[in-house]
Amino acid sequence: MAEITKRFIKVPPEDAKKLWEDQYAGAVDNCHHTYVHGKCKSEAMGVYCEVGRRTRTYFVLSGSVLSVWPVVEEVLSDRDRRASRMQVIRVRTDQDQKIVGVLVLPHFVRTLVARLEEHCSRCFVEAKKEENGQKPK
Repeated sequence: MAEITKRFIKVPPEDAKKLWEDQYAGAVDNCHHTYVHGKCKSEAMGVYCEVGRRTRTYFVLSGSVLSVWPVVEEVLSDRDRRASRMQVIRVRTDQDQKIVGVLVLPHFVRTLVARLEEHCSRCFVEAKKEENGQKPK
């Protein structure tokens, strides 16, 4: 108890409530690092940080993905075996919509989107060439 009283001070309930409400409101949009220190190393590198957030964001790839599965598999597979396992999940949205898909970890999202855009734009160009009677490369 002496250690606690040495490190902390008692505050009136009104002050504690104000501090708690500020932190609660800040935890919606910011990770703990940004809230406390004003910046986050992970987010500075473009990686979504969830530490201390009140809500979690899940990135789910769903729909007709079989045609792009090799791209998805290549991006989501990692040298670290534990990080590379793909997880199929079921989600029910606030609008009561049911979604089944592959969970995409936050640090793979940008790479996956870029690779899918690249892959799909090539497919679109090849399909257009076929429509115009040209042979795709």
